[in-house]
Amino acid sequence: MLKHSTFFNNENRADWLKVFNDLTERGVKRVMIIVSDDFPGIANAIEKFFPDTDHQLCFIHLQRIVFCMLLFDSLLLRDDVSSY
Repeated sequence: MLKHSTFFNNENRADWLKVFNDLTERGVKRVMIIVSDDFPGIANAIEKFFPDTDHQLCFIHLQRIVFCMLLFDSLLLRDDVSSY
């Protein structure tokens, strides 16, 4: 198991390419699974450096996204119903 933590300005493809390049330069040859938030550009960077790697959205972040979508939908429904 390997964890890589870094701080960069924005989590775009160029930043993820730097992270994965750093890992490969330090000897990482194969990664079985990457669990992450839905960072912009990460899927593209994974495909470039580790094309056989499974990419999974972090379960906590997935739950938060679903919760926010449900909350947003319920607010829309409430506004729609109250307009009658």
